[in-house]
Amino acid sequence: MSQVMSRSDQGTVAGPGFVLSEPKFHPPGARPGIVIRTASLKRLATAQAPVITVTAPPGYGKTALMAQWAYRLGPRVAWLSCDDADNDPVVLLTALAIALDRIGPVDPAIFQALASSGAGVTMVPRFVSAVASMRPPVTVLLDQVEAVTNRQCLNAIAEFALRLPPGWQLALASRTAVPLPTARLRAQGGLLEITADDLAMGPPEACSLLHGAGVEADEASLADLLRRTEGWPTGLYIAALAMKSGTGQSAVGFTVTGDDIFVGDYLRSELLEQISGAEMSFLARTSVLDRMSGPLCDAILNGQGSGAVLEQLEARNLLVVPLDRRREWYRYHHLFRELLRAELQRREPGLVQDLHFRAAMWFEANAMPEAAIGHAQAAGDYDRVARLILELQQPVWAVGRVETVRRWMEGIRDSPGRQHDGRHAGVPARDLGPRWRRRNAARCADRPGGAEPSEPLPGDDAVRGRPFPPPGR
Repeated sequence: MSQVMSRSDQGTVAGPGFVLSEPKFHPPGARPGIVIRTASLKRLATAQAPVITVTAPPGYGKTALMAQWAYRLGPRVAWLSCDDADNDPVVLLTALAIALDRIGPVDPAIFQALASSGAGVTMVPRFVSAVASMRPPVTVLLDQVEAVTNRQCLNAIAEFALRLPPGWQLALASRTAVPLPTARLRAQGGLLEITADDLAMGPPEACSLLHGAGVEADEASLADLLRRTEGWPTGLYIAALAMKSGTGQSAVGFTVTGDDIFVGDYLRSELLEQISGAEMSFLARTSVLDRMSGPLCDAILNGQGSGAVLEQLEARNLLVVPLDRRREWYRYHHLFRELLRAELQRREPGLVQDLHFRAAMWFEANAMPEAAIGHAQAAGDYDRVARLILELQQPVWAVGRVETVRRWMEGIRDSPGRQHDGRHAGVPARDLGPRWRRRNAARCADRPGGAEPSEPLPGDDAVRGRPFPPPGR
């Protein structure tokens, strides 16, 4: 691993001036009962095209397919799970360089160049030159690309796709169409496209899915289920969970359709009603979190034992996905989380801001201030938002993440609480352009890493707050 990076006990990777989550660089592990997508894996294994797109709505198994392929490819894979933080070219390209560094050493100079340039599409040729010396084959897998919406970042991905070194492949999985020059790539025979039609399950895979969930169905029932779900894997899995829960005859599972509203009702009636009130409270309240750990859940719930609860929920296949091999961080299946958030809003709407407030406190106290900003914004804690951004904006800018600072400033400008800190209210986003960067460069030149020191983080080990009322009150 390059000298500019190190791993911490918090499951994070330190880049040049900022921290990225370690699970970001690993495909999720296989869960019991997972279906091997044999046909799609064969297409991927024999693909000659340098660029591959896997595009389908939620619940079609894009991540599962990419992970299965990654494990078959072995060590010559650079995996990157995209998220909102990647809407800054410096963060995106740095994360990509870190992922590639897992395959072979990346010249540390590229990290310095990214930090000093502010990155962007013009940096891509130099980036490719810095990594092109890696011996092929090299496969770069970008998952959840729909999280990237910044135009500069999308242009950088497209440019990288067009400049892949010989013997490299780039695969992108996304809920939405990936903004690539598809016509040009197709004309050159350089693009393999896998869509929802390809990922829809046929009888063999559907039978394996049901069997893995402990459910058996005869040929006629399986055909009816496939017709109603149109092969949608998540619909099939939901049906299997309901059938296994003993809610009635096997025909109950065959009423699933692909309609989102119906799936929400179905999950609520056939899955959530089978769990205890305490479990429902835990699931709903922790749904405010993008990712969860035992200590984090303990903090926002003002309780103990959340780590064991997460392990139990995963073991029972309650749509809880581990993010690392040590089972320290988890997330909910995306559709399941959306349902849980709706349930929280319906059951205990007054707790939502409090939960975000506690999450912001925990992330700040555990040296993850960027995650704290998002939760503080959701909590309406604008004083904390302004303070954290004031502490972070200079060191974040100093490593070239101009777009990140721009988004923070625009968020403060548009927030109803901007009057809480006048130091930010009058700073327009346009001031973060080239002239702003040149004017402020000298301020950081003589500091280690080019960054101003931040104030000490809070030293409390626990997040204090009033106890939550019992569920349902």
